[in-house]
Amino acid sequence: QDVKDFSISFWLVVGACIIYYPVVISFSGIGQLFFIKKYGFSINEANVVNSLVFWAVIIGTPLLGLVIDVVGFNVYWSMAGISTAILCHAMYALDNGVRAVPYIAGVIYSISYSLFASSMWPVP
Repeated sequence: QDVKDFSISFWLVVGACIIYYPVVISFSGIGQLFFIKKYGFSINEANVVNSLVFWAVIIGTPLLGLVIDVVGFNVYWSMAGISTAILCHAMYALDNGVRAVPYIAGVIYSISYSLFASSMWPVP
């Protein structure tokens, strides 16, 4: 019964999280095989590239969280996180198997993930 009393901003945060997080988690689940097939990586190299998103988040999220807390404008930061995630998926889809692309896109994807997480959780 209390669900009807939740604010619209709460439901927007829930909706954004329901859309964004499954994409990141699903991609990390199939990432190893994707990197092996598309780029010809070894299992170890594919694992390293696949884990870039989560390793960089360990450092990026607290730092970006501090910046976002000082600057404000959480909605714009979350849109930047979503936009950069789309950019990363476009990089993966549109390149011709250039071996540097997964590393570059992985770091950008990590920044995207950090931006989104840091900007969404403080929203009331």
